Amino acid sequence: MQLRSGSVVGGSSGALSGVGKELFEEGVAAVFHRWTALCLAISEQWGGLNSAEKAEDLYTEVINWFSKDKVHHADDLEGLMVDQLLVDFNAQIEDGSTREVAKSLVALHHDLMQGKTSILDSLRDSGPSGASASQRQQVDLDGQNKRTAVIYCGCPQVLQ
Repeated sequence: MQLRSGSVVGGSSGALSGVGKELFEEGVAAVFHRWTALCLAISEQWGGLNSAEKAEDLYTEVINWFSKDKVHHADDLEGLMVDQLLVDFNAQIEDGSTREVAKSLVALHHDLMQGKTSILDSLRDSGPSGASASQRQQVDLDGQNKRTAVIYCGCPQVLQ
């Protein structure tokens, strides 16, 4: 339940519901949009033509992982994401970002379970960074129609 103060009151079960779950989903999407390795995997189609759908699957898998009634550890979440990135994108991310994303998501979930939105608020206040904020020039196959578009995570339709 969201209070007038903006705080979210969470339950004691380890799973968010209602407004808290919606806020968590927003936060996960924000973290994924800032995750350079995932953005590159999507924009460069490391997972093939359906890379965007595979990113949506990763997003859904992470949300489902948190909805289970259990204690959440970043190591476990990192393992899940590493496995899915390897299988879906044939990518072994070695820059430490998978661990950082896992830690951020566990902290976000914990924050929302405590009825706080400080982490989500800071995600909302900060703009996209890295590859997710880059511009790319796109050229049609016939070379006639050039346009420049801001690519947000390489997949504007994903995680909206």
